[in-house]
Amino acid sequence: MQVTVPAASDKSALRFAFLDGLRGLAALTIASYHIFRYEPDPKTSQQCLPWLLERWLVYGWVWVPCLLVISGFVIPLSFRDGRVTSRSVANFLVRRLVRLSPSYFVTLLIVLLLQGISEKLSWFPTPLDSPLSWGQVASHLIYAQDLLGFPNLSAGLWTVCMEVQFYVLFGVALLLSRAVCPIVTDGQATADPRVMVFLCAPLAVMSLCDWCNRPDLDPYVIYFFHHFFLGMVTWWALDDRIPRGWYWATVGIWLARLCWDWKPEVVCALVASLAIFTAGRWGHLHDWLNVRWLQYLGKISYSLYLIHYAVSHVVTNVGWGLLGGLPSPLQASACLAIALASSLVTAHLLYVWVEAPSAQWAARLKSPRFSFDARNVQAG
Repeated sequence: MQVTVPAASDKSALRFAFLDGLRGLAALTIASYHIFRYEPDPKTSQQCLPWLLERWLVYGWVWVPCLLVISGFVIPLSFRDGRVTSRSVANFLVRRLVRLSPSYFVTLLIVLLLQGISEKLSWFPTPLDSPLSWGQVASHLIYAQDLLGFPNLSAGLWTVCMEVQFYVLFGVALLLSRAVCPIVTDGQATADPRVMVFLCAPLAVMSLCDWCNRPDLDPYVIYFFHHFFLGMVTWWALDDRIPRGWYWATVGIWLARLCWDWKPEVVCALVASLAIFTAGRWGHLHDWLNVRWLQYLGKISYSLYLIHYAVSHVVTNVGWGLLGGLPSPLQASACLAIALASSLVTAHLLYVWVEAPSAQWAARLKSPRFSFDARNVQAG
């Protein structure tokens, strides 16, 4: 079965709606988890939340691997028919930084402004877990706060650093693959995904079976690389760039890992991969989860992921303060709902004013020799 990809001129249909829906659900769940976890006292609101909603909030963190799998799926797709050279890889890295950085930097600025307001006016507690230093701020500007041992200024920023590390690792793997066994298509040398799998699989297995259990490796992409790799093989199998048996062998390794040591985050990553693969095989990547509110959440998911903690920190703490610091369970739950709604509104504004223009700037930097015709994309 094939996934029919529309003509490039039909920009509204070029996106995989199923991925956007998954991304939106993941971002909403993670934001809700953070808002719940970091309220002044989560036990208060827990007293009146329905059991299923409370469980959804408590375990919302397991959706992070879903976002990493989606990233692992999308990034190799962008190189599907592109020429692989040092210049094209550098162009890819620059475009990704242009796409991600403005929203990331604006979020940093907002957190720093809130920190200043907290210190001067004491309307709400500091949003930071430790005293602020110039080294901490500088480390964030180069996406290296975890690598340099500084705490993150806001929840969720660490994943942007992981993304940047993954882009660099993927670019290096592309160049190595092209050097080992290039594929020449229409006069362009591209990387062979089969060689990419052989290069990356050992890292992924080590990440899955050992490195993800070592907290000292948490600042490095190798700690999470198995999630990215799972997304990579999902796309390549759907696109017939690798045998589908390789994908099912990867799934088998992941299942064996779960039999040996059950980890919820590995389960979430595997379920996300299987869902994407099934949607692709059945030809529904473009219409499953194509619901307006989910697609809206998918569109603003990056902005929501970045900004929700700063907004919710102010809203929940100010709300609790207005209620005398001892709200009822119902009042505490209302504060959570208002914090989430405020986060969504702010994420929308961040998307419109910063993220969307950044995406347009990044698109303008794309070399014509690096682009691919979306009409040729097949999955299944």
